[in-house]
Amino acid sequence: MVTERLSWKSSKNIVRLIRLSLIIVVFLSVGSSRAIAQEGFRTQNSDFNSTDLFQPGELLVKFKASTASMMKTQVMSQFNAVFKENIYGMPVQVWQVPEGKELDVIEALNQNPLIEYAEPNYIYHAFVLPNDPEYLNQWALTKVHAASAWDISTGNAGVTIAIIDTGIDETHPDLAGKIVEGYDFIGDGDNPGENPDDDPHDKNGHGTHVAGIAAAITNNGTGVAGMNWGALIMPIRVLNSDGSGA
Repeated sequence: MVTERLSWKSSKNIVRLIRLSLIIVVFLSVGSSRAIAQEGFRTQNSDFNSTDLFQPGELLVKFKASTASMMKTQVMSQFNAVFKENIYGMPVQVWQVPEGKELDVIEALNQNPLIEYAEPNYIYHAFVLPNDPEYLNQWALTKVHAASAWDISTGNAGVTIAIIDTGIDETHPDLAGKIVEGYDFIGDGDNPGENPDDDPHDKNGHGTHVAGIAAAITNNGTGVAGMNWGALIMPIRVLNSDGSGA
């Protein structure tokens, strides 16, 4: 019945918008990660002082197990690197490289077939804990070790999360200013496709709740903490005021 009510154009819009806007955000990658090594510290803050994130002039490098010693020496000399030590007897080497060149050297090393991974020698601090009053009641963030992820990155506005739900309250103090243009497939009525428009205001509350979990404004002394502090939010309303829809 619902499908019959939708025009061909509306159906096409649904497919296009959902395909373009639905982004799955995976926040925590345990262990060594090339994505973290190459992108995480680059995008976290374009104005960062490198000594705040990692030890200046130091890299952690792991060669593939089959790499001969002579080849390792040749790779190090290519980047004017000096071997300092192995980490706790592990096959992970600490290199000294020219300060200010750490990220460039890492990028080149991670493209070398002899290298398993290369990353900065990160400086870790006590867990980043937001000051949002409801944070301590958000048991799920503790369950997924969110604070450990926030030590690496708290997210950035380059990510947009589509909330396909009951819409979003754009006036909510923990969300206002983070919402990009979305779409309302319900409209004024309670049946999908009756009166679609560009105003996906939440008439139920569930979508707003979900948006807060995903990306509420965080460390602002208000409400809850979001998983991705910096992400933008796209409201896509597909459920009616009762929180249901076909």
